[in-house]
Amino acid sequence: MARMKLLDVKKELRERAPVFAARVAPIYRLLGWAWGGADHHIPNEKEICETILHLIDYMDDVDHTNGTGGLWVYSHADEKTFGIYMAIEENCYR
Repeated sequence: MARMKLLDVKKELRERAPVFAARVAPIYRLLGWAWGGADHHIPNEKEICETILHLIDYMDDVDHTNGTGGLWVYSHADEKTFGIYMAIEENCYR
């Protein structure tokens, strides 16, 4: 089988980003999940999509996982899989 190409992965993820953003925006509102920073607020669909696109742009290899604000993009060349997901987690530091 042919190896996945980074440009192809990024292209397909970019195509999926707006639909994914539309699906998860209501979840952020339902949970009251505010993003930090100077303007602490619940992100809207456009901001979510822009963040996903930024994460995709940051991908530098077909083996890559990157996320922020509960949004993640990934690509695993060995498994020939890639995608976008949302994760809810609670981090504890000591």
